[in-house]
Amino acid sequence: AFVSKLKTRWTTLRSNVLSASNISKTIETQIKSAENAQAISRNFNQWKILGQNIEFANNNMGYSHRNQVDYIKTWLNKRMTWMDQEIAKM
Repeated sequence: AFVSKLKTRWTTLRSNVLSASNISKTIETQIKSAENAQAISRNFNQWKILGQNIEFANNNMGYSHRNQVDYIKTWLNKRMTWMDQEIAKM
């Protein structure tokens, strides 16, 4: 019963709230808000971390904020695809 409900719920969420397009749209909306508040530029002016190998972060994220966003979006899409496959196997 649990697995059936999990699969149904996952399928429902993936068709709307957790769809790739909705996740991307949500991320871009948050970025726009941060840009409007100049939070991104303030962050990188304060913390000179772009292109730096940060121990707790993935150093493949790039040399710009956009590179970091693109990395996260790609990672999320791959993760969601993996979860789709794993849940389907249940």
